[in-house]
Amino acid sequence: MHGWYRLSFLTALLTSVSFSQYLDSRLLITPPKREFRGAWIATVDRLDWPPSDPASQRNALTAILSTLSNYNFNAAVFQVRARGNAFYNSSYEPWAAELTDTLGKAPSYDPLQYAIDEARRLGLELHAWFNFAIVWNGTTAPTSVGKTHIASIHPEWVKTYNNQLWLDPGIPAVRDWLRMVALDLVRRYDIDAIHFDYIRIPDANFPDDDSFMQYGIPAGYSDKSRWRRENIDAFMRSFYDSAQIIRPRMKVGSAPIGIYSPIPGATSTFYGLAVGQDARKWMQEGKHDYVMPQIYWNIGEQTNDPDFFALAVDWQNGSFGRHVYPGLAAYQMSSQSGSRNYPVSDIMAMIDATRSIGSLGNVFFRYQSLRLKNFLDSLVNTRYSTVALLPLMPWKDNTPPNRPDSLRVIQFSNSFLFFWVDPAPASDGDTPVEYLVYRSTSFPVDISDMRNVVQKGTTKFYGNAYPETGIHVYTVTALDRNHNESERSSTVIVSSTGNVLVGVQWPVTAPLAFDLQQNYPNPFNSSTVIQFTMPYETQAVLKVYDLLGREVAVLVDRVLGAGVHQASFDAQSLPSGLYIYRLVAGGQVVAKKMQLVK
Repeated sequence: MHGWYRLSFLTALLTSVSFSQYLDSRLLITPPKREFRGAWIATVDRLDWPPSDPASQRNALTAILSTLSNYNFNAAVFQVRARGNAFYNSSYEPWAAELTDTLGKAPSYDPLQYAIDEARRLGLELHAWFNFAIVWNGTTAPTSVGKTHIASIHPEWVKTYNNQLWLDPGIPAVRDWLRMVALDLVRRYDIDAIHFDYIRIPDANFPDDDSFMQYGIPAGYSDKSRWRRENIDAFMRSFYDSAQIIRPRMKVGSAPIGIYSPIPGATSTFYGLAVGQDARKWMQEGKHDYVMPQIYWNIGEQTNDPDFFALAVDWQNGSFGRHVYPGLAAYQMSSQSGSRNYPVSDIMAMIDATRSIGSLGNVFFRYQSLRLKNFLDSLVNTRYSTVALLPLMPWKDNTPPNRPDSLRVIQFSNSFLFFWVDPAPASDGDTPVEYLVYRSTSFPVDISDMRNVVQKGTTKFYGNAYPETGIHVYTVTALDRNHNESERSSTVIVSSTGNVLVGVQWPVTAPLAFDLQQNYPNPFNSSTVIQFTMPYETQAVLKVYDLLGREVAVLVDRVLGAGVHQASFDAQSLPSGLYIYRLVAGGQVVAKKMQLVK
């Protein structure tokens, strides 16, 4: 993992070096092995999902998640609380009207559970997107069936601002309510992460003077901005600690405003610290595992348009060892309705920029903008040309699963199938949830290069045709829920001649080639010893022939393991002369001459 401490040198460097100059010397062409690749799926007002009826909703959600998986994404950020409503079975808030056209009316299935099941089947993480303080579009509290909307239950908690209803996080009871609602979600669903959005006030003019007078000043705060930040900091500390008790390995993150505080190249008056959002402190205090800052500007500073690269560097420098996945404005791409209309190449350059400074991934806003076919095809043919594992969070889980083993092979006339069994649970009790099959034309397989991955998934078998020429070398690793990877399994080697060898171990402690030594003594009288070496376990046949090619002795005909072996040849009943001894193993034949003298 790239540590924040490695980036301190960038601060001075990047004040004088442009992104293009830095990129030319730093960017690696090979796609990274580990990288967060996500997309926000917006459900408010049915922006990305859902359609109208339950069957169409399930089909559409499967199609969305399948598209992400097919294009080598590894995470979906699915909006489950949009405006004080729920796209899941909440104990406290009404079902979203987008599901049934009626606020509070339950659908015939559980959308979040369906999303979790589909994401897991497709190898995606599912981050539950939870809008924090904004609770309604409009100025009137909504009516609902079933559970009552919070704006109707507690109108004294709600402020109307810019034709929207916002909860006032300066009221302690509001923070308690939000904590209770969020923890209910965590208890009910086995989500990979909870992802907070709008975890702030709308802007610095938010009308919270009354709550500041009631709660801030009596608590000793004279600085209203600091009080606003402390309110949300207090929520985050309390929520994170409680959530970790319920689900210790669940991740907690958020999508802060793209500007944490003004810097050269980004001097907007609308920034995180000004609206109660101190996401950097949450990372510093260990109450956040990642942030996805919404850096919705282009590379290079323009008039009233902050510099994407400067902001990405600023976020990475302030990550305190936690993860930063900059948010990219897919909605601004050409042919979209955005005001800037970036070409596809600009979005690609943003991916390059974040990789170049050590950020561990990206997330795109939003799915329907992302799914422009020409963009996804360009993406999978260039930056996302391989699958990628999710970045590790060792403070969550640093115990890898045990390696898969017990490889077995079934051979057919033109193909083969090898399979394995689940290993025993690791020391932390984890068992694998996925497997990676790597293939190379050389031994050992380089498992740091994701271009060698030919299969990723829950399937515990792999089959293919024999290579047209040479050999294919295969090995398998296991992944646990947090994407820790096991050591490699033993190896399967498949040759173009149809030979299949099983059981090659790495690291190799035996010689890397079959070797047949000269017998000793030679010439010999009556008996001699023949020594040979094997690089891996396979069938070995060692026979002796006379000069006419007639078999006179079988010394070995069985499976032998890697290492040094020897066999004795008793020639008392044979006449003097030259003899041939031949080893057949691993699809190779090695022969030498020996002389019997009586």
